[in-house]
Amino acid sequence: MPVTVRLLAPSEWPLWRDVSLQSLADSPDAFRPTLAESIDQPEEFWRGTVVPTVEHEPFNLWIAVNGDDPVGKVFARTDEERTTVYIGAMWVAPDLRGAGNGRRLMQAAEEWGKDSGVTRSELWVTEANQAAVDFYESLDYLPTDDTQMLREGSKLVVRKLQKTF
Repeated sequence: MPVTVRLLAPSEWPLWRDVSLQSLADSPDAFRPTLAESIDQPEEFWRGTVVPTVEHEPFNLWIAVNGDDPVGKVFARTDEERTTVYIGAMWVAPDLRGAGNGRRLMQAAEEWGKDSGVTRSELWVTEANQAAVDFYESLDYLPTDDTQMLREGSKLVVRKLQKTF
């Protein structure tokens, strides 16, 4: 069955929770939250994260599904001036990588940003994750000088990448 990329509806917060937990288990060094911090969060946390995000215009969430199974995700928001789209939480299940699903998720977020009037995109990537760095560079993202630690207590560095449309 082909993977479908689509906007997430407010009522689909369980899909976002499930794919977020999958992503944290698979790629713990790609995200600021940890699986340990996230796994026991109650329904109110997940509902309170997803519903306001998808119901407010400067934000959006996309989900990739294979049948009924969530297999990828991405988040985007625009700045108040509508010049930049900030992309984050990007992830695709390992067995579906390399088949264009990540590109489709990124394209959805970028196109939404362009439709909002933005002229550039920014995201953060863990420097040690060469596959992710290579993926974003293949989409014409360029590294900036902006770096920070992945999270408190981590030795991993994340770097901001940007792209002009």
